[in-house]
Amino acid sequence: MVNKNAVFPVTDVLAASVAIHRQQGGFVKKNSATPDRPSNSSLIYDHFFDDNLVVVTEEDCEQAAEVRQYLMGLAVKAFSRDLSDFEQNVLGLLQSDTVDRTKMGIAASLPSVFERHCEQDMWSIRERALSVTSEYVGKIRERILLSGLVVENVRHITKTKSYLACLSYDNKHIVKMFCQHSLRIGDVVNCSGNVKSQEISKYHRGMETMLNHVRIQSVNGERQGDLTN
Repeated sequence: MVNKNAVFPVTDVLAASVAIHRQQGGFVKKNSATPDRPSNSSLIYDHFFDDNLVVVTEEDCEQAAEVRQYLMGLAVKAFSRDLSDFEQNVLGLLQSDTVDRTKMGIAASLPSVFERHCEQDMWSIRERALSVTSEYVGKIRERILLSGLVVENVRHITKTKSYLACLSYDNKHIVKMFCQHSLRIGDVVNCSGNVKSQEISKYHRGMETMLNHVRIQSVNGERQGDLTN
């Protein structure tokens, strides 16, 4: 048993966090943990304080260095606005040489934060490319049926406890909708929905269509029981 007041090199903590994220297949929150799949924060705590070691590879160490560099860069860009408490804690951890037990939970979440930001960067590039060809789909207040929508990006909206899905239609048009369940990037969706709005994006200057009252019939060819979002 390690002294609870012990501190550890930030590089070692981040490498263990990346290894756990890899072995878990993602980030498991405390409220989603099961006996067979414990939370990432409990695993990283056990790794350092209870000698329940995870295997950390050289690739994990390299990925950890990339995570640290990338998130430090994001923090610098964010200095133009007030940082949230979480962002301040992340920046403090990344700038430190050591990590104590009170910061293990934050460290456990960083690979997931890095992953989400990388996905968002990829979507920004894809969205700009689609903006060149994108046209409005359907007409305002019309209910339409769309097949073969491809999920390009999904963002969790904490305030509304929902997901914003960004999709491409016919590999040319940008369609967005809010969902009560998470779709995955690359999913192919068949759904119906009302055309809520159509506008020129102030970010990419292309046309995009927003749907509401969406009913998802199938995802990747599997019926979803007419899920309503």
